[in-house]
Amino acid sequence: MASGPFYLTSPLRSTQLENQAKLVRVQDAFVSKAVSSTLVAAPRRKYALTKTIAFGCAASLATRSVRSHVLRRRTRRKEPRAALVASAASQEVPVGSKFEVCSIPGKGLGIVATTPIIKGERILTEVPLIRLPSDIEELTPDDWEQRLLQLVDNCSPEEQKQLWALEDVNQEEEDEEEDGIPKSVTGIVLTNAYADTTMSKDEVIKEGGLFALISRFNSSCCPNLTTYWNADKGVRFVHALRNVEVGEELCVCYVDLLKTRSDRRFELKSRYDFKCQCEACNGNRRPQNEEDEAAAVASSDQRRIALEDIDRVLPLMMGMEDLGEDTMNTMLELVGKADELLEEELDGHAQLRCRFYNDAFQLAVAGDQVELAKELARRAYESAVIATGDDDSAQAATLKRYADDPLELARDLAGNSSD
Repeated sequence: MASGPFYLTSPLRSTQLENQAKLVRVQDAFVSKAVSSTLVAAPRRKYALTKTIAFGCAASLATRSVRSHVLRRRTRRKEPRAALVASAASQEVPVGSKFEVCSIPGKGLGIVATTPIIKGERILTEVPLIRLPSDIEELTPDDWEQRLLQLVDNCSPEEQKQLWALEDVNQEEEDEEEDGIPKSVTGIVLTNAYADTTMSKDEVIKEGGLFALISRFNSSCCPNLTTYWNADKGVRFVHALRNVEVGEELCVCYVDLLKTRSDRRFELKSRYDFKCQCEACNGNRRPQNEEDEAAAVASSDQRRIALEDIDRVLPLMMGMEDLGEDTMNTMLELVGKADELLEEELDGHAQLRCRFYNDAFQLAVAGDQVELAKELARRAYESAVIATGDDDSAQAATLKRYADDPLELARDLAGNSSD
């Protein structure tokens, strides 16, 4: 398992960030470098863990006003309200599961733990009901619904029942009638499906899928779960980001965790039509010295803004002409600060932690700091194991290889550039 906040003991001199202002000055310096003519080309997170987001199919469909053009062309299916609720609430879970589907006050259906869950534990492996074609973004609105309906027709009757029981937040209020709820497969996909860009061996794969159980996980801006798509096996894994107690709701996050509360709430409302009331958005995670919600939310926003700053800065540092001691020292400060902030704000979120350490690892390799790179790759690998597993994760396998020999990265990049 990964250890705590990271400040490496190395021959390099390491200093602490004095305050957020210094970080901003560092960021500004690197941004200026990035747009200058002296910036050298560098790979950006070739093996970074990707964020799991709800499948929007195209950026232009992010808002209700624009995607209504597609939704107007949907084929609706009306299901009896009572039948839908009963079907969803009685949804079976795999034998031996540590969770159950049940009603969550104020949220509708959700999933809660029925036994304790350990950090890093894989709690679910699920095959998608339908796999969304990689060219779906290129389809016209007229073709979109028909393509999706063809995929649904290929499902078994039980799979179709599970699919139509999923939520469709895109149905207008005036559509609802006492005897039925009009839904569309397009609306269900926009509400529930997942998209990924992942590595399968040496190939980058873009695809998405719709899942019967994974779609039941509600959103929290302090999630205790993360999901990982294994392109080789065609399944999505769900792992615990921290220890979970019996009766605790199991949640993923639908949006970018490093955005502020107002940004997160705006996107959740725009895409999924709900106002997030998680403990982060309500200020319930505040330490004892913060007495009110406003102060707690402001502090949370500051921590996430700082993490987002570091997330932008680390890859930009690859473009520095001088990757000597000063650059390495700054990198160590940034990744150490990110580790502290992740622990305080997001319970050490393993997926994000892996991303920070992976960026730092690539920078150390570029700076010819082999031993430092080895340690950074090891920490990225430890985090990847928590978030994705050890035996079924291309990212974890790649990072383990780099931890054994950091120069493998250079050989991989050289091999790809020659293809």
